[in-house]
Amino acid sequence: LRFLSAQPDFLYSYSGVIAQVSVIGSLLLEPSLTGVVLLRLPDGDFLSDVCRTVYQAIRALFQAGETIDPVTVRQKLGGGTE
Repeated sequence: LRFLSAQPDFLYSYSGVIAQVSVIGSLLLEPSLTGVVLLRLPDGDFLSDVCRTVYQAIRALFQAGETIDPVTVRQKLGGGTE
């Protein structure tokens, strides 16, 4: 995904947003990928504020050794469990 950094117009396009959301979705569906992705993809590669915030929550959960799933991420972001 590093190639995305060099193309800011792409990141704001529909395809760019889909790519960012896809990374987040992949981590929620397959948390075992989190360590590898965190090593290769810095927060700054997410130009969508929402995606960056969710990615940072996933990073914090991973670093704390907590489970990464939609419920824990939502809780980390200040939401409830409903």
